[in-house]
Amino acid sequence: MKLNLLILILCSAWSCASQIPETNSNTKIVPNTNLNSTNNGSNFNAVTNSNSTESLNFELLDSVVIQSDKLLERKEKYTSDKKVKSTSSVGKVQPSSVDQKVANQKVLISTEFTKTKIQSSTQKTQRTPTPEMQQALDEKVKDLNEIAPNSFEYHLYNYSSGNYDVSREESLNIIYNQQPGNIEVLKLTSANAIVKGDTLNAKKHLNQLEFKNVIQKETIDYTADVLKSAEGNSTLITHGFNDSYGAYQNQLSKNQQTDIDVISLDFMQSQSYRDVLTTKGYFIPVQKVVDVNYLKSFCELNANKNIAISMTLPKDYLIPLQSKLYTCGLIFEYRESRNDSESARLEDLWYNQLNKKVINVYQTSLSNAYAGNYLPMLLFLKSYYEQKDDLGNKEKIEMEIQKVSNKSGKSGSLKKKY
Repeated sequence: MKLNLLILILCSAWSCASQIPETNSNTKIVPNTNLNSTNNGSNFNAVTNSNSTESLNFELLDSVVIQSDKLLERKEKYTSDKKVKSTSSVGKVQPSSVDQKVANQKVLISTEFTKTKIQSSTQKTQRTPTPEMQQALDEKVKDLNEIAPNSFEYHLYNYSSGNYDVSREESLNIIYNQQPGNIEVLKLTSANAIVKGDTLNAKKHLNQLEFKNVIQKETIDYTADVLKSAEGNSTLITHGFNDSYGAYQNQLSKNQQTDIDVISLDFMQSQSYRDVLTTKGYFIPVQKVVDVNYLKSFCELNANKNIAISMTLPKDYLIPLQSKLYTCGLIFEYRESRNDSESARLEDLWYNQLNKKVINVYQTSLSNAYAGNYLPMLLFLKSYYEQKDDLGNKEKIEMEIQKVSNKSGKSGSLKKKY
């Protein structure tokens, strides 16, 4: 228990840094947010945020940023055209002051909506927006409805602010018909299909996200190892964009561990999603807010479901469960006691089952972040070999620990802990 607690503490520190923030790096209208590792995406998520709060993705509204940038460019062009007006422009339709005013308002609303959405998705202890955040999001949608009710932005934000509310699907269909290749639209259409249990359309949209490299190859291979780690369990709980979408894509398009129910805490905000899980025999907590207490209640209510929890969850979610969490590869198993075969299971995972491509193949910042999530199992194996006085295997594992800690940038923190 002592070792598992230490690993949990270390993981929470690593995971912060390992999970990629839930916002895209190409955003321009939103202030830069910290990559948090400890919370927010994963207690050890290779893509987590080190101290920020959640992890990757909502998913900063890429399309929103793109639309806003276009509006800004258009505004600059209008201003320039006025100054350099020539006789050749006579007879051409010039944007009216009303059009410019609406365009400016849309830019401002888009910026403020996006900032609030980021704040909501990067909270350390809950996925559901706070009442204040939700009110701010709803007000921006209302403002857009007043000035541009038929705009792409209005329908995008109307669905997004609903937190996967399928009753707003009409807005999603409208913007999908307008921009079927838009990344943010594809994220939302994927989510909407998943929360409804529509695996056919979920697969279709997830394939497009992988083709566009939004679900990156490192994430595909990392989450394949997460699913392999959860083999033998019937439930895998995920948290943010990378671990959830990556796991779903592996199941739907790669046919990996399809007997496991992947449950996203983010999607649990949707009543439709909760209904789908209820039909599968899960008991759903009464509370509506998806937070630390929600996860604890869910695990307690469904203890017979052989629950596995992705190491990408923020530390705050794991602490209340720590007495029942046991390391198994890249997941924690939620159970009452230690399993006599867990050491053998970890050895088999490390030496035979996991692809470990983010450690041995990729040389990217994303793979470096994910690599840190392999350290907990290695530390467990090191302790196991020490107890057995197996110096040969202990030395091998210590070399692997050094390799992985160097790749993930955790060698310094590891030395401090030991």
